[in-house]
Amino acid sequence: MTRIPDAHKSPTVVAIRLARVWTYDADRRIGLPGGFGEVFEGRGDDGAAVAVKKIRPVSPGLATGEIKVARRLMQVHPDHVIPILDAGHDVHSGERYLVMPLAEESLQDRLMREGPLADDEAMAVLQDVLLGLHEMSGIVHGDLKPANVLFHEERWKLADMGIARIIGEEPTQPAERMFVTEPYAAPEQWRFETATRATDVYAFGCLAYAVLTGAPPFPGPRQEDFCRQHLDGTPRALPASPPVRALVQMCLAKEAGSRPSVETALILLERAWAKS
Repeated sequence: MTRIPDAHKSPTVVAIRLARVWTYDADRRIGLPGGFGEVFEGRGDDGAAVAVKKIRPVSPGLATGEIKVARRLMQVHPDHVIPILDAGHDVHSGERYLVMPLAEESLQDRLMREGPLADDEAMAVLQDVLLGLHEMSGIVHGDLKPANVLFHEERWKLADMGIARIIGEEPTQPAERMFVTEPYAAPEQWRFETATRATDVYAFGCLAYAVLTGAPPFPGPRQEDFCRQHLDGTPRALPASPPVRALVQMCLAKEAGSRPSVETALILLERAWAKS
């Protein structure tokens, strides 16, 4: 992931206490500031390097929901989701934080540097992403995109649960609608409907396009263009084997009920990979 040091003469070290004590350097951001907060290079009380996300209070529902999802993930220890080391309110400032291990780079970084990925590498990336969604059973990510897929411990893992929610809990709809990523937003998100697991499958289809071609299926560039394209447009031809092309087309179905489940998509991807 891209480190962006600010032009300060000396580090500004901030100490926070969640379940454990952590510090971070406010002058060393990781990546660009996002809609839900900023990520900084930090350290644990054992000296280990970590990434510390300071959650921006965009909406009380979203901020609380991200902490709740993080704590759920801490209980299940998924292999294809970035581990959460700590999450909660700093006892001194009341600010909300997440603490994660440092990742090497994002999938967006990789695509910008290398362009479309070769067949085996592309299939491995897509398998990791689907395994991450499978391990998040019971959670809707809602903002799956290459920038939110990170390389850590020799595999790609899902990250950034800014608008994620636990299935069965009331979504914070007005705030959620404001923060979808236009090239990866499903038709139901453009219709202001509640995101579901099928929404993540659609975003996976867009991500697969980006992995295989270097760009998502619809070019925009304006918001109204993206809206029309996702609701009614047909993506350009995908340069992939027929089984992969068929899988991506199914994932990009306009109606959520016509898309495969995460588990079915994973089976179809593994079969397509075996035939390639």
